[in-house]
Amino acid sequence: MIAGALRSNGYTFTRQERVGKSLFGGHYIADLVVEWRGMKYVISCKWQQVPGTAEQKVLYEIASLIKVVKEGGFGLAFLVIGGPGWSRQFREALLENLHVNVLKDGELVKVVDLDHMVAIINRGSLTP
Repeated sequence: MIAGALRSNGYTFTRQERVGKSLFGGHYIADLVVEWRGMKYVISCKWQQVPGTAEQKVLYEIASLIKVVKEGGFGLAFLVIGGPGWSRQFREALLENLHVNVLKDGELVKVVDLDHMVAIINRGSLTP
């Protein structure tokens, strides 16, 4: 869905691009890297079909995205969440971007749901 919205709105993007190192040094491969108005943006997509341990891994993902943005010169990273398996409380906390209160430079990562990401793309409002 995100790639389709990017394509139909004329964005330049790549898929599965190695963009730097994760929090603990492994290669970080972005789901999408978007170039728009001279700036590059990282998009990471997380789908949770059923309840499980993915919620415990999200803060690591956000911390890795912060590192990638800072070291790679990206304008911003988006963590797009979807699927029915997120707990209500966790989903709400993510979408309220509460990580900015506990992670240094947390504002470099914006957490949005799939619908809002498509709307952001359609509006051309990727800017930080």
